[in-house]
Amino acid sequence: NMSRELSDLRSNLRAAAASVADETAAERRDAIAESPYSSSEAAVQAILESLKTNEFSRAIRYIQECR
Repeated sequence: NMSRELSDLRSNLRAAAASVADETAAERRDAIAESPYSSSEAAVQAILESLKTNEFSRAIRYIQECR
C-alpha cells in the first residue's frame, strides 16, 4: 500500500527538516559554500540516493544546497 509508505516518508522528511532547521545559519552557509555538484543532474542523483538509503537529513541539506 503506497499510502502508508508515502505517509511514513512524509513523517521522516518532516522530522529531518526539523533537525536540519536546528543547525545554525553559519553551518548551513559553510555546507552550501562547499557544494560538490558539477551539474544539476549530479545534485538530483545525490538527493535520490540519500532518500533510498533513508538519510533524510542529508537529502534535506542537499535540497537546500541546490536552491
